Amino acid sequence: MIPLTSEKQMLFESTREAREKGVAYQYLDDQEFSGRKVVINGKEVLNFGNCCYLGLEIDPEIKEGVIQATQKYGSLLSNSRGYFSSSLYAELEDHLKQIFPGHPVVTTTTTLGHCAMLPLLIEKDDVILLDQYVHNSVRMAATLCKANGTAVSVVRHNNFQYLEDVIKRKIDDGARNIWYLGDGIYSMQGDLLDLDSLQQLLNKYDQFFTYLDDAHGFSWMGKNGAGHVLGNGQIHDRMIVAVSMCKSFGAFGGIIIFPNADWAERVRLCGQTLLFSAPVSPPILGAAIASAKIHLSPRLHTLQQELRDRIRYFREQCRMNNILVTTNDETPIQFIEVGDNSTVYDMVKELMTRGVYVTIAAYPSMPKKHGGLRINITRHLTYEDIDYLIEQLNALQLPN
Repeated sequence: MIPLTSEKQMLFESTREAREKGVAYQYLDDQEFSGRKVVINGKEVLNFGNCCYLGLEIDPEIKEGVIQATQKYGSLLSNSRGYFSSSLYAELEDHLKQIFPGHPVVTTTTTLGHCAMLPLLIEKDDVILLDQYVHNSVRMAATLCKANGTAVSVVRHNNFQYLEDVIKRKIDDGARNIWYLGDGIYSMQGDLLDLDSLQQLLNKYDQFFTYLDDAHGFSWMGKNGAGHVLGNGQIHDRMIVAVSMCKSFGAFGGIIIFPNADWAERVRLCGQTLLFSAPVSPPILGAAIASAKIHLSPRLHTLQQELRDRIRYFREQCRMNNILVTTNDETPIQFIEVGDNSTVYDMVKELMTRGVYVTIAAYPSMPKKHGGLRINITRHLTYEDIDYLIEQLNALQLPN
């Protein structure tokens, strides 16, 4: 038996507890997926754990895109993109160029996109500053840079005065470039990146660069669904943005958007995980193309507004019922802090017995003893569903 460090052992035991309590690593019962409800261990529950916020994963247009691509191209084109790619890739990227400012590159997953980009453009004389709550996939990719000799440290969450102080120190210490790695919308607490403060730092320091994961902002925010970071139609010349097609977009895979063609070409031709990983399959490319067409149509605005209305309704009902929501921003991810991991698991389990499923937000994704309920609002849910959730939250002994 290979022994675990104390930190890994604690994580293992906590995760096993979540599984044994039935709030993690569960399988859905076999039934047609509606988005609104799921069945877990024979219990039907309202699904407040879904990250496909616009509800596009069951959209008829996207299903038809999958069917047509499968019939024409089969289930898989099994070769590296270094040799050749499906023509669907070129079609998808043409649509993405209309959605995003900059130069998009499609990756098999967002995580593999991080692992392709960061070690290629960040050198050993650079410095990486990780936001305290940046997504684990970004942290993992940063370790590849650390193995190449790049200094990596953590900075306070969304605190840009503190970040500027660190930037000044790193410049004085002789750093070549300083890279700030953060999220557009943070995946546990649902708070928005302070874009204005970040832009000010980018404009002030020529050695300052940023790489942002806007997986949870893409599609439901911004013009053409370009997200929180790029939704205004602009990209800073020292900014790179990654998004996920696995959330609101209703497909699969990742996209990295570069401010210039040169960086995009370097990663496209030399990114290790693009060269040596399987490509996105034709059925999923068909889904992505269909979704991109929706994003370039007037229909998207209606979908986005319907979701915003539900988010605002949830927040207003929490306010009226004195339910303390920690999330300050109107995003699909709403967080209620409750305490340590075991307390979080018990509350999630209790909600499941009452017919509501929410996801756990606990250590190590959150600081120890500051975990909570992660409530995802989607278009699938009705206002009556939200009312029912509020009733069940009122029945729990939540912190005030």
